[in-house]
Amino acid sequence: MANPEQVIRGVQFDASFDISSIAIDNQLGFLTVTSPTDSSRLNLLGFGSAFDRDGGFVEGDITDPILNLHDLPPQYQTIDLQGKGVGPRMYNSPQAALGYTELPRTIGAYVFTIDPNKTKDLRTEEGSKARRIGRHGLRIVRTKIQGLDDVVDSVHEGYGDNEAVLMTQPPRAVLRQKEFDEPKPGIPEELIIIRSALTLKRVGSKTYRRR
Repeated sequence: MANPEQVIRGVQFDASFDISSIAIDNQLGFLTVTSPTDSSRLNLLGFGSAFDRDGGFVEGDITDPILNLHDLPPQYQTIDLQGKGVGPRMYNSPQAALGYTELPRTIGAYVFTIDPNKTKDLRTEEGSKARRIGRHGLRIVRTKIQGLDDVVDSVHEGYGDNEAVLMTQPPRAVLRQKEFDEPKPGIPEELIIIRSALTLKRVGSKTYRRR
C-alpha cells in the first residue's frame, strides 16, 4: 500500500492545513482529506493548476473551473490542450502533474470535493498505449475536418452529466515527466478532469527541477 507521506514529499503546505488528515483512497488512486462533517461527497487532494481566463495559470488560492471552450484564452483553444475535454486537470501526485503540456511556475496542491457517483472512471476503458495514441491522432484529423468545437463537444457528450472524469496518465505526458529529476510517488500516475463548477482550494505548492 502506498504511503501518503511519499506522495506529498517536498510539498510546502499552508500552516493552516492539517497534513494528518491525508489518506489514500486505493480504489480511486487519489489522496483524500478527512472532512469534519459527514457527507456523501469525497474530499480529494490533487496537484496541478488551471488556466486563467486572462492567460497563464490561476495564481490565487481559489479556482473556479473553466468548463467551456470559448471561455478559454484563444491560445489554449487547441486539440493538444483540450483533446480530452475542457476542465482543470488535477493529478494524484506532484510528479504526475509534470506531464502537463504547459507547466505553471509551481505545482499547486488543491483540495476539491467530488461525488463518487458522478465520477466517470475511464481507466479500464482507455485501452493500450497504441490505441490511446491512435485515438488522439484521430481527434486531430477530425479537428481539421469538423472543427475543434465539434470534436470537443463530442468528447463532452461521452462524459454525460458526470462532474469529474478519472483516467490514467496519457502516453505523451509520461514522456514529459521524464524531463524532471523527481522521485516516484509510489502510486500509478492518474488524473481527474473537472467537468462541473467545483471550487478548487489551494493548500500548498511544490517547485520542481529539470534534469
